[in-house]
Amino acid sequence: MDDDNGNGGWSDSVDYQAYLSGLYPGTTWSLARLAGGLVNRTLRATLVSGAAPHRSLIVKHARPYVETAGPAWAFSTDRQAVEAAVLALWHHPEGALAPFRALRRDDADYDDDDDDFSNSNDIPAWHIPELIRHDRGPESALRLTPSARESSVLLLGDLGPLVNIVEFLLRAGSSSRDGADAEQIDAIATTVGRAFAVLHSPQLAARIASRPDAAAARLTHHLGRDVVRRACIEPLLARLSAPSRVGGGGGGGNDDGARRLYDRVVADFEGPESYSYRECFTLGDFTPGSILLRDDALAPDGTQCDRTPIIVDWEFAQLNGRGVNGDMAQFLASMHCEILAASASASSNNNNHIDGNNNGPAAHARLVRFVRAFCGAYRSSAGLRCRRDATDPDARLLRSALIMHGREVVNQAHDVHAASPRFAAMVSRGAACIELAGDDMAAFVDAANWARLIRSEAGDLVVSLFDVES
Repeated sequence: MDDDNGNGGWSDSVDYQAYLSGLYPGTTWSLARLAGGLVNRTLRATLVSGAAPHRSLIVKHARPYVETAGPAWAFSTDRQAVEAAVLALWHHPEGALAPFRALRRDDADYDDDDDDFSNSNDIPAWHIPELIRHDRGPESALRLTPSARESSVLLLGDLGPLVNIVEFLLRAGSSSRDGADAEQIDAIATTVGRAFAVLHSPQLAARIASRPDAAAARLTHHLGRDVVRRACIEPLLARLSAPSRVGGGGGGGNDDGARRLYDRVVADFEGPESYSYRECFTLGDFTPGSILLRDDALAPDGTQCDRTPIIVDWEFAQLNGRGVNGDMAQFLASMHCEILAASASASSNNNNHIDGNNNGPAAHARLVRFVRAFCGAYRSSAGLRCRRDATDPDARLLRSALIMHGREVVNQAHDVHAASPRFAAMVSRGAACIELAGDDMAAFVDAANWARLIRSEAGDLVVSLFDVES
């Protein structure tokens, strides 16, 4: 059994042993809670006795709310049906989207009507977890608890000890065991950047829409919208207030400038009245934890792990999502904050190695190198070309991406980096990014604002995703 009398409302005992032995009779399992899960409870189950097709499994257990927040934060267990559908579509080699994982597209020959992802036998350039099964129903029927309340469980293949991309970059090179040279960092970044350009492409969305099954309908939803509004929008006014921007903490959100920026964020989140953004297939919650790599530190001596990136956590995925102004802007906000945090360490530690706290200019340089290669790969593959024209669709995407990026830089500063000496700089960067978006498209493409945009540090990462008219 797994007992948790702490947060998230999991006050009862959950009998994962009973659930697993119901699937694999005669087996016993050891269970270990995995760190990092916010919306689901995630565990590793390792076979102790008996026979089962897998020696270890990943168990993702969802109740109809956010796991770390409890029942007050409702979140439908349909989210796991979404993830199961996506993993089945990506599965190699028979999944409908499997050919897209090979990243075989020749960007020089690419056009909007082209779809050359026909050979599903190509080796995937990136991995996903294997979907073993998805169960859903009353907890009593699943043998989890005696309760009739609804639960959902995904069983996934265990890919072994993993680290996220930031953990990998911060400690890479700290020993000969887990070193990563510039070429390896570039290769990982390029793979992931191209993968997301393909993920957001019209061709991939069309492939899903053409399916005879219900995949398109299942992936067209707004399941996470209320969660995002509560976690990312509602706290923002106070976070944008003047005291926060100068590093004084808190603030009541009464600052006129903060209100103006906040209203801009709300308008973008709720959707413009006069036009809609180009929708595409998206991961939906793209963070550094979405990109995992095998952990060299736990590999046998003398061996180095496979550097193929693994993209995980698809429960927010949707066919009607925001690509560059959603996935990309959010991920780069996390990386923007990590770079700023690392710059504080770099400026106070002028050696060329990482110390025991993952500090040093080398860590900062690796983060910057990864992000530059990632953005360059996305830009060259996505083909977003932005003109200084209020009617240009890509200019609208750029403005929206700046707002989203700024919003999430501010949120990451408060949620993750509140103790960082660069906290105030992070909040100021986020606010500056939202400021660059202007009150509307006319203000955004104003010549003076456009010139500020081109040379801005705050918006530099987002701008680098586009070919922007100077």
